[in-house]
Amino acid sequence: MSIRLKLLAGFLLVSLLTLGVSLGISLTVQQKVASLISDVGGKKLPGVIALSRMEADLYQVLFLLERYESDREISIREDIERSLASLGSHQTGHTLYHDGESFIAFVETFVREFSRATAGYILLLQRGKSAGEIEVARNRIDSLLDRYRQDIIPHLHEDVREGYVKINQIDDINRDSRNVLLISALIIMLLAIFFSAFIATMFARPLASMTEAARKIGSGQLDIEIPVTSKDEIGQLSEAFNDMTSNLLTMRNNLMNLNLDLENELDENQDLTNELSEHRKNLEKLVVERTKEVEHQRQLAVQANNSKSEFLANMSHEIRTPMNAVIGMTNLALNTDLDETQRNFISKAHMSAEALLHILNDILDFSKIEAGKLEMESTDFSLKRVFDNTCHMIHSSAEERGVSYSTKISAEVPDALIGDPMRLGQVLLNLINNAVKFTSEGGKIEVDVSLQAESDRDCVIRCSIKDNGIGISTEQQEKLFQPFTQADSSTTRKYGGTGLGLVICSQIVKAMGGELQVDSELGKGSDFHFTVRLGKLQQTVAVVQPGDDEGGNIAEWKEQLKGVRLLLVEDNEVNQELATMILTMNGIDVEVADNGQDALDMLRKESFDGILMDCQMPVMDGYDATRRIREQERFRDLPIIALTANAMKGDRERALASGMNGFITKPINHDALFSTMARWINKKS
Repeated sequence: MSIRLKLLAGFLLVSLLTLGVSLGISLTVQQKVASLISDVGGKKLPGVIALSRMEADLYQVLFLLERYESDREISIREDIERSLASLGSHQTGHTLYHDGESFIAFVETFVREFSRATAGYILLLQRGKSAGEIEVARNRIDSLLDRYRQDIIPHLHEDVREGYVKINQIDDINRDSRNVLLISALIIMLLAIFFSAFIATMFARPLASMTEAARKIGSGQLDIEIPVTSKDEIGQLSEAFNDMTSNLLTMRNNLMNLNLDLENELDENQDLTNELSEHRKNLEKLVVERTKEVEHQRQLAVQANNSKSEFLANMSHEIRTPMNAVIGMTNLALNTDLDETQRNFISKAHMSAEALLHILNDILDFSKIEAGKLEMESTDFSLKRVFDNTCHMIHSSAEERGVSYSTKISAEVPDALIGDPMRLGQVLLNLINNAVKFTSEGGKIEVDVSLQAESDRDCVIRCSIKDNGIGISTEQQEKLFQPFTQADSSTTRKYGGTGLGLVICSQIVKAMGGELQVDSELGKGSDFHFTVRLGKLQQTVAVVQPGDDEGGNIAEWKEQLKGVRLLLVEDNEVNQELATMILTMNGIDVEVADNGQDALDMLRKESFDGILMDCQMPVMDGYDATRRIREQERFRDLPIIALTANAMKGDRERALASGMNGFITKPINHDALFSTMARWINKKS
């Protein structure tokens, strides 16, 4: 017989004994208690409860009668009537369960007479009858109460006493049943102890043998065997344990042999290990040397990049300084009386200087792109104003080449936007200039602006510049956006250019969340189109564009500045002469200082409405001079505007941080010069 069957039989026996004893006791107790409860609850108890409630309603009526005698309110009379109705309802419950018919009839008669007597008494009080009649009615109620106390209450007390006797009998039965249950539980516990001892004996010996064998195995003694005394699960476990010890012994012997083999192999490979260790040390040393070399090269690259930036800044300043004189002087010369030949020569010189300035700006922008320093502004602007300014700038060149152009902005495109209007205008100007440059006389350029996507906060604008010029072949389009390249060498010779414009435009568009693409066919024209993502203003506001400071035009600005007295701080004699001529020709009084120190000396002696300050000068530069001026309380509000050839990233911020109000770059743009001065400088009274 297996262990499982033995355990099952033992547990089944104990369970049956427990179930039999419990059921026998429960049925006996249940029958006796049910009989007593039926006798008490089924017959006597409902009647007792009904009489008790009737007595409570009776005393409620008496209490209300006393109140009605002193205060005859209708509400009290209504309460008495409700209590009498409740008094009559309780006799039904007593009638259903009480055995005595005479007693039932007596209760019904009492309730009926008491209700009539009470109603009559209330009626006498209500009608105001004599005291004798009222007293007779009251005595009738009192006599009925005496009958109630003599005949009904004793009967109620008898039923209550009988109920208590039955309840005590139920308590005795419960007490006897608990004693029987305790004895039964003791017997069952003894049987459980006996059965547990039997199970412990059946399991303990084999388990003790296995425990002792396990201790020996743990100490390394594997040549042991447990005796098998039965064929049940314990016997099968003992046989499996013996098989396990035999296998462990075999495995230990095999492992010992393998360990000997491994030790021999380790001895043989010790030389190889030493060689690997030496190689690792050499490799670590090489890594350290290479790391130092890479760090050194990185420092050299950073130094070279800084040198490059410094070189570009210096070259930009040095080129812009003479270019300022060339562009400014030629512009002044064009405003004088010239014959046709002279005007032709000077006009071409002026155009060449502006082309050179454009090339310089392209090179500076490309250097920023290479260094990853091309930054975009985020400011409010009018899209229509950007296109108007761009068209104004290309109008003369298009007219000279005999090329017509049109601009169409879709009505759904919002005008008040957030972004970088200067960079957007730079892209438009470059692409439209290219279209003008590569379109023959009589050609046509179409600029189309549409809304590609829109959300609550931003929108995607698509701009298309289409011409019917020379076009570009598929092979030429593949290298179109590579730096320092154009469609082919012949166009470079014929039309000029550095090959940087489209690269710069592509990077600017990419920085604005869009892409620049081209669709073109050789001999039929080109369509350059791009998308940009721009923020939307929540409400239309007045937007100031670069060169539109405070609104107005150059004639108004010049009129505003007439009679103003300015201090020009400039170390270059040609630029001194140029700036002085531009300003004096427009009614502005100018005094010149060669450097910052001279400016400080002149301010101690004379009074000025504003200062045009160069930044790079000998003795004292413009930054230090501005800080020294601002230190003096009387010059805290004196307008100081930078007029400098420093046009690299950070130059404007450095000038404003030193205390300057505005920033104008060389070569001088007349619109920018007079708009900035008009914004900050006013003639003192």
